[in-house]
Amino acid sequence: ASGSTRPEDLPIQLVEVYGERLRNVSTRGFVRPGEGALIAGFSLATVEPAVVLERGLGPAMGAFGVREPLARPVIRVHRLGAGGAAERVSENDGWDRDAKASLAAVAAIKLGAIPLESGARDAAVLLQLPAGSYTVSLEGADAGSEGVGLVEVFLVR
Repeated sequence: ASGSTRPEDLPIQLVEVYGERLRNVSTRGFVRPGEGALIAGFSLATVEPAVVLERGLGPAMGAFGVREPLARPVIRVHRLGAGGAAERVSENDGWDRDAKASLAAVAAIKLGAIPLESGARDAAVLLQLPAGSYTVSLEGADAGSEGVGLVEVFLVR
């Protein structure tokens, strides 16, 4: 082992968690162009559509002393469709420009999530989703951008 502790030198990791009452999943890592996206996957097995808050943080992490935060994150939410094809459900690269931004802010406060500043380049969407399997990918919105990011998924209701 080289002894390096740089985030970009860490290996790809997979964590699977199963349970009926899981409310949040998040992961932090170094985001790179190409195949260096952070991806959080989740499945909903609900009868009624669920309200889910998905977020991709970069600039907000600088306030917590994170060096090299991803300057302009973008999140893309996909649903696994028939035959394994992924269908894009939503995309965001500026949380407060989303139509449901005020609802996302209220949900984040109620969930105890890091509050996002108005005008910040962090990404977030609040979606009502039917049962199914989904992924949220976090990448840099600008070509070649990289840095430390945090992808989060919260079950609101």
